[in-house]
Amino acid sequence: MNGVCWNTTGDPTIEDSKAEGDPGMKVFSSNITGLLPNTEYHIRSFATNRVGTGYGEDLTFSTYAVMDTDGNGYYSVVIGDQVWISKNLLTTRYNDGDTIPDWKFATLDGYCCYNNDEVVLKRTYGVLYNWFAVNTGKLCPAGWHVPSIDEWYQLASSLDGESVAGGKLKETGTDHWQGPNTGAADTFGFKALPGGYCTGDGYFYSLGEQAIWWSSSRYLASGGYSAYIAYDDSTLNYIGHGRDWGFSVRCIKDN
Repeated sequence: MNGVCWNTTGDPTIEDSKAEGDPGMKVFSSNITGLLPNTEYHIRSFATNRVGTGYGEDLTFSTYAVMDTDGNGYYSVVIGDQVWISKNLLTTRYNDGDTIPDWKFATLDGYCCYNNDEVVLKRTYGVLYNWFAVNTGKLCPAGWHVPSIDEWYQLASSLDGESVAGGKLKETGTDHWQGPNTGAADTFGFKALPGGYCTGDGYFYSLGEQAIWWSSSRYLASGGYSAYIAYDDSTLNYIGHGRDWGFSVRCIKDN
């Protein structure tokens, strides 16, 4: 008998959860089911014969908390009483399966990727959406939503206030952030990345310098509120913008 076994504590054995592979095969595959979301697991291969059971190397993997309609997976982080996805949203389809209009052809709601790079920059920094896409209420996976500005305020409060909250959210180092990346600590694994923005007329700015996320809240008659962090500041700031601008989105779990 051969297969794989797994647990959440380390050095799993066949007394833990296991899935059998193809008998007698040196190379085999096993189907694993019943895993919990957003959980780190330890896994080892095993082979049993009349002499006993031998095990392979203890490896680890993590399951996603949620997946979007395009099949992109997201881990989650708990900050205070809130649960957030830990990277910028990537989907090009709403949670009902409808395609989000491409920015170049959009008449109202739309999305784009920085510099129209649908491969490298999209994978790293996520997708930029205008507020009309946010306002559909269908952008985040089911059970999640685009946070209101009050929920951004609550996040800052959980991080000891706006003046330090930005630093506690930012990914550390300068692989993605321009130096000096002031105050960056990534205290909870939020991994805020500076995806820049797109103006309403399609020009791109501030990649590596600013992380800007939409809220679902309206600003005056023709704008929407956003939260942002700059490379040279540790503050989490708020500002209103025209709804045709393109910003990143982070989803928060429904209560």
